[in-house]
Order: sequence, then C-alpha cells, then structure tokens
Amino acid sequence: PKSSPIDPQIITKSVRNNPGAGHSLAGAYGTFGILVIKMGSQWGIHHLPAGKASIIIVMELVVAVWSAMVLLGENLGPAEALGLVMVVSATILEGFHVEE
Repeated sequence: PKSSPIDPQIITKSVRNNPGAGHSLAGAYGTFGILVIKMGSQWGIHHLPAGKASIIIVMELVVAVWSAMVLLGENLGPAEALGLVMVVSATILEGFHVEE
C-alpha cells in the first residue's frame, strides 16, 4: 500500500511534546477549511442570478438558527419564528420561479 506523505506518528509526537500544538493544528485546519468553503460559495453565488443568490445567502442564517436550536438548545421567539417562516417561504417561491 502507498504511504501517506505526512507521517501521523510525527504529528502525534509533536502534539504530545507541545500541548498547544494540537490547538494550533486544529486552528490552522479550521481556518483553511473555512477559507476554502467561503471562497467556493462566493464563487458559486457570483454565477447565479441575483434572486437566487440572495435567497441562498439568507438561508445561511436559517441554518445557523436551526443549528443553535438543535445543538445549543436555544429557543425561538415569535419574531424569529416568523422570520424563519418568511425566509423558507421565499426560498420555496424562488424555487418555483420560472425565468422567461
């Protein structure tokens, strides 16, 4: 079998000898991952019509609120619930919109 160019034992030893290195590696990986994802999503949105792009951007907020509810146990107030319903409704309507 082909070996990986990065030896996992070297990383394990460096993290064991320097406890802060684990946080540094996780931070670097997270920063790089977020950068790549954000650049990719911005490139994709740039190539969409304005209506669809704006709905996708606002849907990110819906996913963030939903994640806070599921992962952190946050509660929605009436204004937040109404906002979520409006955004999801707009997304559904935009999905059925046919360009002429």
